[in-house]
Amino acid sequence: MTTMTITTKGGFKNPLSVIERRWLKVWTLGHVVLLSTIYMLDSMSHRTFDQTIQAWDANIFQNIARYGYFEHQSTPHSVAFFPGLPVILGLTKNFTAGNWVVAELLIAYVSGSIALVGLARLHPAAPKFMLMSPATIFLMLGYSESPYLAFAVWAWYHTRRRHYWAAGWLLAGACSLRVEGLFLWISLMLMGKSVKLMIGLITPLLYELFLFVHTHDWLAWSHAEAAGWNRRTEWPWDTWEASWHYAGWAGGSYGGEEKVEIFCAIVMLLFCIIFLIDKDWPSLVYCCITMMTLTTSDFYMSIPRALLVVFPIWVRLARSRETVRWGWLSVAAPVMVMISYFYLTGQWAG
Repeated sequence: MTTMTITTKGGFKNPLSVIERRWLKVWTLGHVVLLSTIYMLDSMSHRTFDQTIQAWDANIFQNIARYGYFEHQSTPHSVAFFPGLPVILGLTKNFTAGNWVVAELLIAYVSGSIALVGLARLHPAAPKFMLMSPATIFLMLGYSESPYLAFAVWAWYHTRRRHYWAAGWLLAGACSLRVEGLFLWISLMLMGKSVKLMIGLITPLLYELFLFVHTHDWLAWSHAEAAGWNRRTEWPWDTWEASWHYAGWAGGSYGGEEKVEIFCAIVMLLFCIIFLIDKDWPSLVYCCITMMTLTTSDFYMSIPRALLVVFPIWVRLARSRETVRWGWLSVAAPVMVMISYFYLTGQWAG
């Protein structure tokens, strides 16, 4: 996609294309809808805004930003969460008069805008499919998906254009936010084959050294994952059996969410096959490693949110036949509404 330079009446040159500006308007409208929905839900449930918007992992990220990993106020096993978002959150809080929730929403909005523009550069229709995926609401909250995508999508973009220095530093940002950054690094090394991309490993290596200094354990991260979230390596068929059983007997949002986990795992598997048929090796590696790490735990957890950050899927969907595109939208949209409702009413939503 070529980027047009648009000159406004005042002579200011806008580097965004018409399509990119349109996606930013959609993104802004989505936040208006979110805030309006929260206001209505709070009016009916007598909850506060912070209670509605702040839940689950968002609380942990805020806790790390406030107290770090090893204070007595720190959330147990919080070293499973990479430090990138807490660092950004702590810095942004100074611009929001100390309001943590406003800082989270601001980070999500700005980083999501950057990610959407980058995704539109990869394919002008790709943002539509990401914004209509089951876990879209997490892009708007105090979670790491939006900041990660802001770095990851542009790292992919610059690697494709052989801008390896820029891609390397963007990779370092992505690797500071989520473990998927390491999978992305492998994919981009396959795509770019440049030593400059090694820059991306700086942040995870520094975090690993930080954890070792404090815990004397080189596997502190994986041990925290196991202790806090039962992420222990199992055979994939055992994980499938446990997840299928859990989806059947768990009630309320837990059972509904586990069904969505299974759906998203199947989607990832299908796209691994599609990337293999396409011989799109970087996308295949990124998608497959992400899928394998999530489908070999005790049971499926956080797959819909991981699906969000496997952005080559959205690019490939944008290039698919019309029946496939409409099929995805017709299935994903109602699931997205369900997950959003679960989260905003204080139920488990991934």
